[in-house]
Amino acid sequence: MNINKSKAKTVKLGGGEEKHTFEAFVRLIAAEKSIRSKANKEWRVVRANATTTVILDVSRRQEHRIPTQAIYDAHLALYADEIQVATLIPYVGRVHASAASALLYNIVGNGQRQNNLRKFVNSALKQGGFEELQRRLAEIKERK
Repeated sequence: MNINKSKAKTVKLGGGEEKHTFEAFVRLIAAEKSIRSKANKEWRVVRANATTTVILDVSRRQEHRIPTQAIYDAHLALYADEIQVATLIPYVGRVHASAASALLYNIVGNGQRQNNLRKFVNSALKQGGFEELQRRLAEIKERK
């Protein structure tokens, strides 16, 4: 598959679902630090570039080095609700399917909202505790 080198952040495919360009996709992965799978297992993105994405299984302390293009190919081929370990095996292999599934679930799949909410809460708690969380929530409420 050719890498899309356009400046656009997303491309529209058949069926109307928007997909990220390769460059935007790599940036999304690199911006992640900690992710959780559907089963609430913790993973860490060690690094990501156009060649390789490295994801750490925190509980097993095992690194998964996965070709970024293989993860991107799965992103292009699968709808958000199709992201699961079994559907990732043809793209990244059985050994890396759990790691790739957790990653895609969080950055482009149905876990995006939970992932963003977790980041929002963690950030507020780190910066000022429960009071900061309450302040940020009140701020959002006022905007509506």
